[in-house]
Amino acid sequence: MFPYISIIKVDREDISFEQIAALKNSQLIADKNIKIVVERIETHEQFNMLIQIGIDYFQGYFFQKPEMNVGHFIKPVKLNLLLLFAEVCQQDMDFYTLAEIISQDVSLINGVLKLVNLETQVNRVEVTSIKQAVTFLGADKIKQFIAIITMSNLSSDCNNELLKESLVRGKMMEYISFSPAFLKIRGVAFITGIMSHIGAILNCPLEKIIMELPLAEEIKTALLSKKGVLFEALEIAKHYEFSENQYEACPIMAKHDISEEVLLMNYHDSLKWCLATCP
Repeated sequence: MFPYISIIKVDREDISFEQIAALKNSQLIADKNIKIVVERIETHEQFNMLIQIGIDYFQGYFFQKPEMNVGHFIKPVKLNLLLLFAEVCQQDMDFYTLAEIISQDVSLINGVLKLVNLETQVNRVEVTSIKQAVTFLGADKIKQFIAIITMSNLSSDCNNELLKESLVRGKMMEYISFSPAFLKIRGVAFITGIMSHIGAILNCPLEKIIMELPLAEEIKTALLSKKGVLFEALEIAKHYEFSENQYEACPIMAKHDISEEVLLMNYHDSLKWCLATCP
């Protein structure tokens, strides 16, 4: 193999300095102009000894410790779902835009028409367009419907419990937003609760996902900067996710005069809603 060799790599832990020196000074190495690289160099002393031998190249922790660069990849189909989800997260959703988004997906069209059917069991309404159906149901119902459908698809590769937890958290935040202190976040409360779980669902850092989506600034502030009234509502919702916390005082609840009894009732209602809603 020597006619085809240009570099020989030596593990310093397996080969002594005397053997490395003998290899470097051998006639065969000199005649073929073969370079020597020594790995596992960890101290200045080892490096100096190899320099004196005349070694050509070096590797080891003495120069630089390796760093793990973990990559995160979101499948294109899931990225499209995220963009759809971000679109319905806009506080001032345009009904024409929403109808256009729904019209591009057969499952969304079918779901919207079923919703209309449920809402009009007593007084039948003839629906002639998706725009009419969306307008009839209202932005809030449509947003929640798309959020549920989107999240169920995004969570297809993970434990279904994560989807349930995100839905419960979103519904819990919606209930909290009916308190006087949180009325101004009502339009984004449900969506924010769900989005707070998206990192775990997609196995990707939450920051990476949130920064790449055109979300409302107040949602980004709550999830990334952990500031604002929306963040405080999220903290209250998270407080009730663990049974042991239900018997501990939550400072934010006291700050906004929210009673334990009301919050516990909201949490139970959120669980019931999730059981009835979760695919």
